[in-house]
Parts: sequence; C-alpha cells; structure tokens
Amino acid sequence: MKKDILIHIAKAVNLREGSEGVRTFLRQVYNNQGISTKACAQNIRLPLPITAALKKEAIKAGLLKEGPTMRLTDHGQNFCEAELGLKTQSEMICPRCWGLRYVVPEELNPVLERLQLYLSLRPKVDVTIDQAHGTPMTALRRAVLALEKGALFNREIALFGDDDLVSIALVLLWQLVYTDQKPPKITVFDLDERLLDYIDNIACELNVSINTVFYDAREDLPQEHCNVFEVIFTDPPYTIPGAALFLTRVKQLLRKSINLPVFFSFGPKAPQDMNKVQEQIIKMGFTLEEIIPGFNEYEGAAILGNTGQMLVLRTADINTPPLKEYKQAIYTNEVTGDSDSD
Repeated sequence: MKKDILIHIAKAVNLREGSEGVRTFLRQVYNNQGISTKACAQNIRLPLPITAALKKEAIKAGLLKEGPTMRLTDHGQNFCEAELGLKTQSEMICPRCWGLRYVVPEELNPVLERLQLYLSLRPKVDVTIDQAHGTPMTALRRAVLALEKGALFNREIALFGDDDLVSIALVLLWQLVYTDQKPPKITVFDLDERLLDYIDNIACELNVSINTVFYDAREDLPQEHCNVFEVIFTDPPYTIPGAALFLTRVKQLLRKSINLPVFFSFGPKAPQDMNKVQEQIIKMGFTLEEIIPGFNEYEGAAILGNTGQMLVLRTADINTPPLKEYKQAIYTNEVTGDSDSD
C-alpha cells in the first residue's frame, strides 16, 4: 500500500526523482505542518510547479488537507508514521550555517549593504539566456567561499557570465575589508552588453579595475584569453548541453595547472541529469571537491525552487579541449521551450 501510493503520486506528476522524491516531500510537510508551497519547494529543492503538483496529488490521495498551506490529514499523519516510519525530531542541520558550511560574518555587513544597492539597479533579467538574478547574500557568499578557498587575493579570476555581480562582490570584499592584500585581477565574460556596461560603471565609481569582454560561449574563444586564469566562477544555462559547453570554455580559460578552483553554480536537477553533468565534469578533467546544496538563492526563479547548488571543482589534468564553434541549443527555452525564470 505504501509503495503504491508513493509510486502513483510520482507517476502522476512525472517526478523524475521517483517515489523517493514523494517520500522527501511528505517528510518535509510532516516536520513543518503549515509550510507554504514555495518554502517546501526551496527546502526539498524541487521546482515550484512540481511541488504544487505534488501537493495537488497528495490532497487527492487524502494525505493533505485542502488549503493555502500544507497540512497532513489524520490519514496522512498515520501514513507518514506507520508506513514511512517518520516521527517528529529536532532539527539536526547546523543552526549557524544552515547546512551551507560557510558563514558570512557580521563584519561583512557593509559589503552586503553595498551589494544590495548595486544589485537592485542591475539590468532586468533576460530569460532567453537563462538569467535568474542571484540575491545580494548569494554574491557575497560566493566571494566568501573564494576567500575561504584561497582563491581571491592576487589571483587572475574570470567570471564566465556574471548577472549576479560576483565580480563586484569580490572587489568590495577586498576594498572594504582586505586592502592590505593584493587585489584580484578580474575579467568578466558575458553576452549581455547591458550588464557589461553596468559593471564598467560600478568599477569606475569604485575606482577599481575590472576587465569586461563581450563573448558568446557558442563562438570560438579568442586565443588571447586561453590558459590565462587561475580561478573561475560560472553559472551556466541549466541544461545538460549548456553545462557541457560552459565547462569546455572554463577549461580553455584556465591555466595548464593542477588543482585550480572552479566555482560552478547549477540548478537542482534529477539524479539522472546530475549524473550527466558529473560525467561532463570528469570528461573535462575536473574533480568534484565539494557539493553544497541550496548555496545559491535566486530572485524570481520558481522553476529552480529559487535555489541552486554550488559545485566546487578542481583541475585534475592540464589538457585543454580544442577550440571550436558550438551551433547547438544550450538555453532552456531553446532546448525545452521553457524558461528557468518565471
């Protein structure tokens, strides 16, 4: 009976995570009675529309009550306890970092305040190229991660796509807190000229140097940028072809050296898709040092559950893939006809 209900709901919503994904959904509701659909989607890292569909099917199965928030029926409560073996328990995620491993200290609040201003004025998202604006805390969190990994000061850093303004977070962190250190040398590659102009204007205002390069990842990478950088941040399109192409370009940008860090942000995907992404990571000569679920938070990206994971990669070989033009679809609306933003 238990297995049948979970499988039925998974099939009804075409849940690629299968019955285990339904179990995770019900456990979240069980531990957080009255949770909103949006909060549930963020916590279990599923797209909001899928989570809403799970709610609908659970109501039809008599497990959830009708209403704006999610609460178990008596039958649902009994099902979760008797069939799934759930019981109320204390929260076991670290209360200081909430499972993200890295804490942004209060002394960095001035950096966060400046980022809030700059990010509030950035160009509107272009959903056709899978832009989904990261929050100011996400930009700062990425900069802190670079600091923790020894990938900030006196480094040649490339931002391969930067609508989250991580480049600005990096220079602000140096300028407001660590001026006794040598500043990073930053280059931003992007095909959104509005964004590049905005970054240029901020850099001028801050009196810092950020090199901006108009570049479409589908074109050949100019030879002058190959094998130059020591650290790279990238937040590629949330498709398998997009991830594969960006990983190829990242490897071409990096110096031929072992153990260089790459901060690879990617939306939550079903295990089958993440397996393909990880295959590309290995194929490109990277190793996975760390996966941090929920590290990135996005504004207006319901299809991602408003969150994304951070994958910290390291170069494991020095081979560079050949330079060539890529003519296939890479963005979500091209690949599936949908968009990663709402």
